[in-house]
Amino acid sequence: MMISDIPKISLSLPTRWPRAMRPGGIVGPTGGALALLLVALVLRWPTFGDPMLGWDEEFYLFVGGRMLHGDIPYVDIWDRKPIGLFAIYAFFHLFGPWRVWAYQIGALLCVWLTAMLVTRMARHVAPPAGAFIAGLLYIAWLNQAGGHGGQSSVFYTPLVAAAMACILDRLPRLGSDAALLRRTGVQAMGLLGMAIQIKYTVIGEGVFAGLLLLGQSGLGQSGLGQSGRDVRTILKNGSLWVFVALFPTLAVFGLYALAGHGRAWWFANIDSIFLRAAPDPRRYVPELAGTIVVLAPIFLAFMLGWLSGVGAMKNPRDMAFLRRWTLAALASFLLFKARFVHYSLPLFAPLAVAAAPLWFRRSGRIALLLLLGWAILQGERTVWLNFGRVDDAALMNRIIETVSHPAGECVFVYQGPQAVYDRVPWCGLTTHPFMGHLSDIEEAHATGIDVSSELRRILAARPGYILLMQHAPAGRIPESERIVHDALGAGYVAVRYVPAARGLVIFERRDLLSEGASIPRGAMPPAERGATLHENRSAQHDRTE
Repeated sequence: MMISDIPKISLSLPTRWPRAMRPGGIVGPTGGALALLLVALVLRWPTFGDPMLGWDEEFYLFVGGRMLHGDIPYVDIWDRKPIGLFAIYAFFHLFGPWRVWAYQIGALLCVWLTAMLVTRMARHVAPPAGAFIAGLLYIAWLNQAGGHGGQSSVFYTPLVAAAMACILDRLPRLGSDAALLRRTGVQAMGLLGMAIQIKYTVIGEGVFAGLLLLGQSGLGQSGLGQSGRDVRTILKNGSLWVFVALFPTLAVFGLYALAGHGRAWWFANIDSIFLRAAPDPRRYVPELAGTIVVLAPIFLAFMLGWLSGVGAMKNPRDMAFLRRWTLAALASFLLFKARFVHYSLPLFAPLAVAAAPLWFRRSGRIALLLLLGWAILQGERTVWLNFGRVDDAALMNRIIETVSHPAGECVFVYQGPQAVYDRVPWCGLTTHPFMGHLSDIEEAHATGIDVSSELRRILAARPGYILLMQHAPAGRIPESERIVHDALGAGYVAVRYVPAARGLVIFERRDLLSEGASIPRGAMPPAERGATLHENRSAQHDRTE
């Protein structure tokens, strides 16, 4: 997509504003694209350079760095995310000390590209100004749903949006042009296939696109065989498109199989997904409620547009496609039992496009502008409350300073920022360094290891420092909590409290202090250390009861 595809914006509002204040008078095709970039930059700027935006992306960056050192995902470091996501972060890791900025700028560019695609698609069913507002809505809604950084969906949504735009642009001609249909299917399914290797939840939207394309195969009017009515032609097209969509995944599996790690890949990417236990309701219900609150306003706008019939008046076939895409994305969200608010991020692109036709009506214009204002205010409030008030870069430096004296000691992050692993020498204490795999009840039997035995093995190596949260969320494995807290009570002293990540407590092995290692500057006084340890033990007792 070229910048020229971004239309000249003309709000055409029935107002008495001076002409210079009307966006249609000052924003042209290039200005539309630049305006989207500027808005994305301004709204995401407070997070730039922050090394602790989210434990997921911190872990992705760490694994990407380990890949550059020769470690193999699913073998040397275990997780169930597709390797494409780690490969993206391996590229960002090449920027060395600027790697955090690199992935955040990369995420910004992906958000910008998606917003331009949203604007382009919305032009099919909405006026130019309404389409532009749809692009802004996508950008603004991310911040209140955990999309302010480098979540996986930020990187794969441009691929999904490009696939859908490819289909939508050619939709009127697909049923009558067999060659165009076949080519469009290859292009769209190829894009979706690449997206699947970033996050498997794309599969739902891929199935939707494939079924729609197969449906178009039976609408031609050029005769059997060429039009797609012929069953053999439909099967041929379908087989081709399925192969193209699955090729990236099959290629990765093939490489792992040739290297003798096919079973490890299969367990991590396939089997483990179905072995996860049901989430703890004490954690699940509040998280799901928060997700519903974030989704409700933009989903309501989508439903109002649907029920009122706006958009269908301009192009009913395109509007039907966009609504079905939205429902397919929603089905994927529900199918994978999504509850964390960032799992809703893939919904925002289709919802924004499908809401754009509201601009046809005066009341709809008011609603969309209010919706955009709400998204900006809530998103920036979320960002500033979580990241604007605390200098996370300085906090991370304090953490690294603490665990680096004396130098050469291993660090075990039982609970806490995964970025620590990316900033200290990696000891390889475990093949399962992501904290949730050793502590969350959902993962107790889904990682291919005995969690209790793995924890005992890690602690038997006597890491110099252990990090954990003072206020851990519900849903922890009781046995894991007991093992860790028993080890802390027997041989560790709390030496620093960091007011981040639910309150991070750093424990140092007691013999390091007795050998003359000084407690780092800013450490907690002895009474507070004891109180912290007691509080963690009490919390563990409450959970196990």
